[in-house]
Amino acid sequence: MNAGSAVSTGGGPVNTPVTPSLNAGGDARRSGRWGLSGVTFSAADLVGLRGRAAGLSLKGRRPSRGGRSGVRASRFRGRGMEYSESRAYLPGDDIRSIDWRVTARTGRPHTKLFHEERERPILFVVDLGTRMRFGTRRAFKSVIAAESASLLAWTAAGGGDRVGGLVFAGARTVESRVAAGRGGTLGLIRALVEIEQGSRTKGDGGENGIGSALPRARRVARPGTLVVVISDFSEMEDRTAAQLARLREHGDLLCVWIYDRLESTAPPPARYPIGDGRRTAILDARSGEVARAVTRRFEGVEARLGAVCRRAGAVLVRIGCGDDVRAVLRGTLGGQARCPGSRPAPPR
Repeated sequence: MNAGSAVSTGGGPVNTPVTPSLNAGGDARRSGRWGLSGVTFSAADLVGLRGRAAGLSLKGRRPSRGGRSGVRASRFRGRGMEYSESRAYLPGDDIRSIDWRVTARTGRPHTKLFHEERERPILFVVDLGTRMRFGTRRAFKSVIAAESASLLAWTAAGGGDRVGGLVFAGARTVESRVAAGRGGTLGLIRALVEIEQGSRTKGDGGENGIGSALPRARRVARPGTLVVVISDFSEMEDRTAAQLARLREHGDLLCVWIYDRLESTAPPPARYPIGDGRRTAILDARSGEVARAVTRRFEGVEARLGAVCRRAGAVLVRIGCGDDVRAVLRGTLGGQARCPGSRPAPPR
């Protein structure tokens, strides 16, 4: 189940975002052990995560091998690549580097040549839409997404990489240009906060999901870019899966899946009041069909996202709303990840 999913009220389904109460209070706050908590965040919260990024790394220890991702998750190809020239295609060249424009113009296959950039570009695509404003453990998914993006951005800046991003919520998107060092990370943080504040005061302006943001990411990302997509991937349609695979064609892809325990397992049998601040409904968890529907939906997203990452050779990180975000990122990107086909551990 996720925000915006159909829930049983005893008299038929009601499409309304599920927003249980959080013990954390109204705003996110910093915690030395657990990171952020609550239902929203500020620029100060995200800037304050800089120290927690110590010990994290986005630099793979060996080259990536396309087609598979598994227990050795931190296998990015290194720094970005700058286009140099095109030449005639030779047997053994990477087909992902084919220059289709020159090929079409000359009638003969050509491939692009690149030289290594000193600083690799990293593009964050962060989902802060309606479905992300939900959580039953420590923080909303939107807060966990912002924390994950900020930790990884501070890590990238500390490693000499350049950072930029596309942050979206429904029809609203804010872009931060790729820039080196602290400036790139602060630009991403400003975009995160702008979308968060706008969504709370003006709404999302529509129901566009991640499937609408990924084509723009493809246009922005240059060859050799590491694209980090952070979402609950609740809209894993065929189009979304295909767009994720295309993002991997010219660089590396890291998918960070944010989920809540209530989305994977129905709560104990009872009638639960739920609401989105405007409408209320009753979730009747006494119904076995409701419990089965919750499990089926979660397993469907899990299976499709895992399959996409395996086929594309992308890295998949799972973070629950009750998890220690830094610990999960360090374990996964340090090579201790679970296989994408395995079930995530329940949040604390």
